[in-house]
Amino acid sequence: MPLPSKYKDPNGKEAWLVRRTGEKVMLWENWVQQDKLGLGIRPKADLKNMNDIFKVWNDISFSIGGRAENSTEYVESDNVYYSTEVYCCSKIISSQKCVFCVDVVNDRYCVACSYAWNSTSVIRALDSRAPLSQSFALNWCGRISKSMYLSNCMDMYECLFCTNMRGKKYCIANMQFTKEEYEPIKQMVIDWTIDHFGPKRSILF
Repeated sequence: MPLPSKYKDPNGKEAWLVRRTGEKVMLWENWVQQDKLGLGIRPKADLKNMNDIFKVWNDISFSIGGRAENSTEYVESDNVYYSTEVYCCSKIISSQKCVFCVDVVNDRYCVACSYAWNSTSVIRALDSRAPLSQSFALNWCGRISKSMYLSNCMDMYECLFCTNMRGKKYCIANMQFTKEEYEPIKQMVIDWTIDHFGPKRSILF
């Protein structure tokens, strides 16, 4: 995911942004202060050729890092709007308590989500849509609750390792189970996930 990277502004302060188009970076707060003081305008120079223009342009060209509006408690983030308690995120709108997220809207308690909107208590959702809740590892899913490891699924509740399914509950690997059969297998999957994604181990999938 395109998470923010750390740069230094002219005053030596950290400025976090997703990408920069120029060689220099200015912290959002410094730009706001400069704008309030009307310091953006410069004395007129004699511009005889394109080299003169590019020289002036190089002096004033800054990418802005740490951009945020109407937000509080955001750290190491960029493009944060109407959000609070955000860490290492970018393009966050109307969200709260999000970590390592990109391009999310109206999310709560989410980690490592990208293009997953209107989600609550979700980890590792990609290209998924509302509502998502209490789930882990979703890809191209919608209206999912209490499920793990789903791909291209819709309207699923309490399902595991399913692909290309809709309107099911208590399914595992596209097989139907009863609630009583499902529960112990679910616990086994949870234990396996904690073991493989815990602080001591990690895998890619």
